[in-house]
Amino acid sequence: MVREVFEGNNNYMKSGTNLRKVVNKLNEIDFNVAAERHLFGEIYEGILKELQSAGAYGEFYTPRAITQFMTDMTAPRLGEVVLDPACGTGGFLSCVIEQLKELASSVEERQAIGEQVRGWEWKPLPYVLATTNLILHDVELPNITYRDALDKPLSEYRQRDRVDVILANPPFGGTVANSNEENFPLNYRTKESADLFLVMMMHLLKEGGRAAIVLPDGSLTGEGVKARIREKWLTDCKLHTIIRLPNSVFSPYATVATNLLFFEKGQPQKRFGTTSTTCPKDRNRTARRSPSAGRSSAPSRLGGTTARRPSRLGGWTSRPSGSGASTSTSKTQTGPWRRPGIRVRSCWGCWGRASSGA
Repeated sequence: MVREVFEGNNNYMKSGTNLRKVVNKLNEIDFNVAAERHLFGEIYEGILKELQSAGAYGEFYTPRAITQFMTDMTAPRLGEVVLDPACGTGGFLSCVIEQLKELASSVEERQAIGEQVRGWEWKPLPYVLATTNLILHDVELPNITYRDALDKPLSEYRQRDRVDVILANPPFGGTVANSNEENFPLNYRTKESADLFLVMMMHLLKEGGRAAIVLPDGSLTGEGVKARIREKWLTDCKLHTIIRLPNSVFSPYATVATNLLFFEKGQPQKRFGTTSTTCPKDRNRTARRSPSAGRSSAPSRLGGTTARRPSRLGGWTSRPSGSGASTSTSKTQTGPWRRPGIRVRSCWGCWGRASSGA
């Protein structure tokens, strides 16, 4: 396992003395003691969080408020296979593991969690970080594969490869290499990585499977191949919830407008419910927010929306918080990514139109 983790990495430390000090400090930790292991896990998670502002490496970290909220809304269950095909530092996977550990009632169920929670990562550094992250969350042998998620033709995936839940923040704004777009059907070939990930994730979901993903606005509004991908998406899947995020969520790595999308594979959704809220008076809409103490509601850190846990997997209810949030009457809206006749209930707030999309 050690050889696999560090394969492809070239890590250098100029001072052998400093390396010896690091090793000595790590040797002082007894990883067989749960309290010390969990404390080190919290410190490690803090180090991962600092990656968000670490230049190019920020692309591998998704804010904890996002990963926790998306995990809560999809509500993975024991026995379900959960996949993150672009797992980065393992933020989604660690949230799923902690949630499943609370549901497990036997040693066998806890041991099975490590097998059913799976991740793929192509770049060496985040692969090492993700593997370490899961080990610190009590998974002895993390099921993370060092591979390019787009390097396998869709036709080669079999039923045994399909999964129950997908949680992902796929790379966007970049282009694929090695002609990986040729692994996809001709109608959906594009150089845009986010679009190819969407096609692959739809293909990998079991019938009735659930997914929560992050996508940029371009995937919802573009034309040509993007429009054909959306048509397949809305035909094959039940896209029941879209949450538009402030531009500051992924800054400084990316400042493009992004959305959280929740869908199930199966009967398409014909009605969408959307909501937005006003920003607090003491903050502007692009301000970075300080982390809240404790495990407070993740949505409250994403702009003021407080969400209730879904009563069923087909959707969830939310109520706007703060002053100034108002709901418009239901009306039919059209747009490049919507089908004619879809009824959308919109709310208006400081972010403009919510996920129903301005």
